[in-house]
Amino acid sequence: MFDLDEFLSARIPITKAMGITLTEYDGDKLTLFAPLGPNRNDKGTAFAGVLSTLVTLAGWSYTQVSLEHNGFEAVAMVAESLTSYRRPASGDLWATCHGPDLETRRRFFEQLANTGKARWKLEADLRSRDVTAVHYSADYVAIAKGRKDPLAYEPQMEPLTT
Repeated sequence: MFDLDEFLSARIPITKAMGITLTEYDGDKLTLFAPLGPNRNDKGTAFAGVLSTLVTLAGWSYTQVSLEHNGFEAVAMVAESLTSYRRPASGDLWATCHGPDLETRRRFFEQLANTGKARWKLEADLRSRDVTAVHYSADYVAIAKGRKDPLAYEPQMEPLTT
């Protein structure tokens, strides 16, 4: 089974320093947590780059875990995004990506199976102290592993050692 926390820690090292962990995935949504402490700015609130990273990772993680859960070996990546900062985040951070409706999911996986590529739009909200601080919308792309596509970016990485 795919271990998202282990993957993020090993392959996206900044997530370890940020303290990002998976708190929920139920097929309909995925939530990541990060403590304010290591992610605060000079004003005592979360740094905007952290907020952007967290919502982007929530969408990417939702896509990647959904791919794994549905038996696909594919590379997920963000293609286009819009981040709206609504208010400062002054406490711990929870970024929740909301999955698309069931018909959109069905079409996404059907297209991936038939063409080796698929795209869907996801939305995420980042909450801090029970208030929405960020709203995020993005298109994520999945490309089947092994597919020779000029737009596919599949870096060959060796396991990281510390």
